[in-house]
Order: sequence, then C-alpha cells, then structure tokens
Amino acid sequence: MLRRRLRLWVVGLFLLSALVAAATGGIGAAWTAVLWWPPEEAPAARMWVGLVVFTWIKAWTLWQVFSAFPAVRRLADRQAVWLRRVLYLAAADLLVLWLLPDIPHTVLSTLVWVSLFLLFARVPVGISSYGLPFAYGAVVALAAESAGQFEGFVLIFAVCPLICQILILLGQKRDGRWSAETVSIGWKTFWVSLALPLMPVVLDMDWPLATLLTQCAVVQAAWLARSAAELTDVDRADTDTPTLVKVD
Repeated sequence: MLRRRLRLWVVGLFLLSALVAAATGGIGAAWTAVLWWPPEEAPAARMWVGLVVFTWIKAWTLWQVFSAFPAVRRLADRQAVWLRRVLYLAAADLLVLWLLPDIPHTVLSTLVWVSLFLLFARVPVGISSYGLPFAYGAVVALAAESAGQFEGFVLIFAVCPLICQILILLGQKRDGRWSAETVSIGWKTFWVSLALPLMPVVLDMDWPLATLLTQCAVVQAAWLARSAAELTDVDRADTDTPTLVKVD
C-alpha cells in the first residue's frame, strides 16, 4: 500500500506540475516542468505533440522506478549488495544526477557505470565466465569518453558497453532471479536508448526534437530499478522462488 501511494504521489505531482506549467506558462514552462531544465529558446508550437509523448514516457518510467523496492530479505553476498546500490544509482543518474554541474556529474556517472559493468560481470548472473573482458573494455570506453579522448585505438572498445549490456540481459533471462517482465523491459529500453539518440544525427533534426529523443533514454531507469529490486542471492535463487516486487 505504501509503495502504491508513493508512486501515485510522485507520478501525480509530476503530471500536475506539467499540466499547471502548460496552462499558466505555455510550452516553455511545460518543457521545464517535464524535462527539469529550461529550454535554450522557446520551442515551436509544433513541439507540443512531442512534449506530450515524452511526458507519458517519463511518467511511465517514474511509475516503474518508484514501484521497484528491494525484496524484504537481505543479500548475503557483499558484491550483490553493492550491485543493488549501483543499479539504483545508475537509475538516479538517468533521472536526476545529470542535472549536476558537468565535472561532478562526469566523475560520478563514470564511477557508477564502471562499477555497474564490473559488478555485473563478477556477481553470478550467467555471464561471469565470459563477460569480464567486455566489462574491462567498457571501463576503458567510459573512462576515455569522460576524459574526452574517445579516438584512435580507444574506438575499439566503444562497442564494449553495448555488448556488456546485451550479455547482462541474456544472463538475467537464464539466471532465474529476474522476472520475464523485467527482462522484457530491459530489452525494449535497451533498443530505445540505443536508437533514439542516433536519430537526430542521422535525420539532422533541429534541437528541440533532437533533445526530446535523446532524453527518451531515461526509460532505461525502469529496467535498472527493477533489476535492483529483484536481485536475490544466487543460492536462494537456485532453491527458492525469488521474492519479486509486483509492479502493476
């Protein structure tokens, strides 16, 4: 009941703030209320459709995130404990931490995602035997990107984060601790977060639409939060039915 009330309050306040901003301040105010930062310039009226669609996407993401709370049982494996924490931090990074100043956010985001890949490769989820090299490659790619040196031989490692995430999703499906719905959301949000940021470059879109499409990557926070909530110890996963958080 408490979880349901919390997500109703969070999503309700988000939608209410967007509605009030749209009614009182027009599309610029609505943009700020939905994306949580002001536009570079007043978006054209035609952006209302895209803004409404993105509002629905972000509301769904918030509903999923605030539905995903850890199971009551505690984790015995310390690495699994840290994996759960980092998963929630990664979800927070996609939702709000990117609002931090550039340098603090770059440092924090790099640490979070590097830790996520390394922990997923070390915590048994069906990928540890062959996922570690790709995790190390992802570390190199993320470190190089944050340092602005994403060129030369480093480009070889650029695909490692994508491969690592694919291996994680395949491992989750085989592992048994994660629900089929969470794995399905993981695949859908993976393709969305991969395809949408590329569309502005390929189609040469103007900044308002390009920004909205790029921001759609926030949907991946739903998979991250649900993955954290459904994480249980591997020995319990082999013998018991995992205690999963039901998400309406």
